[in-house]
Amino acid sequence: TCALPISSSGTSVETICMSSQFQEKTRLEFVPLTQDLVDACHRFNERLAPANLGGEVTCLPNPPRSDSDAPQPNPQPMQNERFVAVDSSGEIRGAYQLRWQYFWLDGSQFLGAAYGFPVSEGTIDKRYAMLGVGILRDALKRCENLYTLGAGGREGHVFRVAKHAGWQIHDVPFFFKVIRAARFARLLP
Repeated sequence: TCALPISSSGTSVETICMSSQFQEKTRLEFVPLTQDLVDACHRFNERLAPANLGGEVTCLPNPPRSDSDAPQPNPQPMQNERFVAVDSSGEIRGAYQLRWQYFWLDGSQFLGAAYGFPVSEGTIDKRYAMLGVGILRDALKRCENLYTLGAGGREGHVFRVAKHAGWQIHDVPFFFKVIRAARFARLLP
């Protein structure tokens, strides 16, 4: 089980996961993916590969924010940022991505983010079974205006966690317009 969170300091949130089977505590800290964590990210993907999750975490470090002199600089619109849950040994146990963008509602503009690709080692190790909830909570601490699309449909893990957390779930119609019909048809598989 995981106790979420035990402390919050600026941009990181600490979580404790404890397994009754192993009787050990694992402290996890959510941090932005930086260059020094890229090797740990690749090891994380290797550990999850046998689970056939249909993808892997992109192990590219986050670009620096343009106004990095500010205490908490704003991300650029459409910028992807990756965050990881790191244990005390420096291993990554979970990850997710935020894609920042502006929204307009009733004539007001606000910054929001698409919550994407949340994955935890809980899929292969029961010690981290509740980490998915911790990942969602960390994302909400970083951006309260979150949304997600797809993610395995209404029966997918992401939507089950989001629904349990009190999110409203709505079907969103997908409309698109083909601009160059001949080229579009030629490129169809």
